[in-house]
Amino acid sequence: MSDTVFQQDDLLQRVDGDRELMRNLVVLFLETTPHTVQRVKTALSNQDAAELREAVHSLDNSVGVLGDTKAYEQLRIITELTHPLDWPQLGERIAELDAHLLRLHSKLRRFLGTP
Repeated sequence: MSDTVFQQDDLLQRVDGDRELMRNLVVLFLETTPHTVQRVKTALSNQDAAELREAVHSLDNSVGVLGDTKAYEQLRIITELTHPLDWPQLGERIAELDAHLLRLHSKLRRFLGTP
């Protein structure tokens, strides 16, 4: 698995070379993932398994669009830890995912030319 956070060429290929669509997907990701990550953290804090599964699934769809294989793998592991629930491991894995997503956001903002 690659540690590369964002592969612009891969995403451009997935959107058939449509740069405007690619940009829109990146903007949408940047706008929506902070809220979804907060939902994951809140569900973890409240030990709300149903909300955690739903928020993780939503996040899974978002990173899938961008083709971020590292985040996708992290989310797969988190999903596995919800059957059966392993709250301590979930906390560790969610913290790792959060750190990865912060790096991804930074790279995506640079791609867009925004701070």
